[in-house]
Amino acid sequence: MSVTTCPQFTELDNEITQDFLECLQENVEQIETCINLLDDSQDPELIHRLFRDVHSLKGNCRMVFLDPLVETIHALEEIVSDMRQGVKTYTPFYGEFFMAIVLRVNEMIRGLVANGEVAGEPQVTMSKVIQDVNKCAFGQDAKAINAAMDTLVGSRPDTNAAAGYNQTDSTESNDDLVFFRRLSLQLDELNIYKSGRTQTVLDLCTATNIELGSPVDPEQLTAAVYLHDIGMSLVSPEILEKPSKLTADEFKAIRNHVDMGTHLLRKIQGWSEAADIVFQHHEKYDGSGYPQGLQQDDIHPGAMMIALADTFYAVTNKRVDRSYKKSLFSAVSLINGESGVQFNPKMVEAFNETIRQHYVARKEA
Repeated sequence: MSVTTCPQFTELDNEITQDFLECLQENVEQIETCINLLDDSQDPELIHRLFRDVHSLKGNCRMVFLDPLVETIHALEEIVSDMRQGVKTYTPFYGEFFMAIVLRVNEMIRGLVANGEVAGEPQVTMSKVIQDVNKCAFGQDAKAINAAMDTLVGSRPDTNAAAGYNQTDSTESNDDLVFFRRLSLQLDELNIYKSGRTQTVLDLCTATNIELGSPVDPEQLTAAVYLHDIGMSLVSPEILEKPSKLTADEFKAIRNHVDMGTHLLRKIQGWSEAADIVFQHHEKYDGSGYPQGLQQDDIHPGAMMIALADTFYAVTNKRVDRSYKKSLFSAVSLINGESGVQFNPKMVEAFNETIRQHYVARKEA
């Protein structure tokens, strides 16, 4: 079987490669966010934004000598360009197709990083199906995309496992989860956090759950991740961005954010466990958390997973109210320092393994 290699890319300095991978992850998340928003709105500005995001992905790949993929991404960019000019009309079918290509590009790159090569020539297959979709006759878009997706399913390289990379698939099997995800991605866009937070927290929680032997139902955990902070959208920006100490009333407004996601989940049949997780995600192992002051094993394990992932994300990423960004190892040290205080010690050990496998091991690859 033939393989694809890219020596100029795989021989780059490790620091440059890691910087590129961080940009790649952010770029993929930006494209996914834009597509989810487009599925709800036909705002032309979102098409322009999608074009810029795809163009940025292409430019970054060219910068690090990923020449086999530049042509593929350029072909995808041409379809979005036609949409900008009114030649083609965006539909959710196109969104699914775009994400299928982008995720396969992502997988191929991470396979190259992990192994120095990928099986076959997936970039050739991707380029062909993109051209087929782009050249289809008027009104035949859905048929062409269905054929392309059938081809892609048979050609998808299994590089996630090889790369030690665990990104949750962007396509949910449950309609409720699709709705919850869209709400969460819109929260990411409000500048309270930053684009990509949802996926990072979900990946960390999913991996930690697996590390612990899956004590939490994956769909319940996913729903809880999506909605655990949705109530923050109702908190005044003046409070969220306040640089000084909060007053008692202001802190109460922050504490009340757990109610919105909890109530929403309890009103939809089948999500009672997710509602409990959301309600408890600010509880602390020593009983000093809120809203109920629960202790130790009385706290739902899914709530503790979210607390760990939220803490890790918060201290390694800048926020509008925070001018610093701590290193990965500083964040891990902070979390370990809270073992037995804020966090369940067993959970901390599992979370440490998640970070080791999904961040440190990737840096060593």
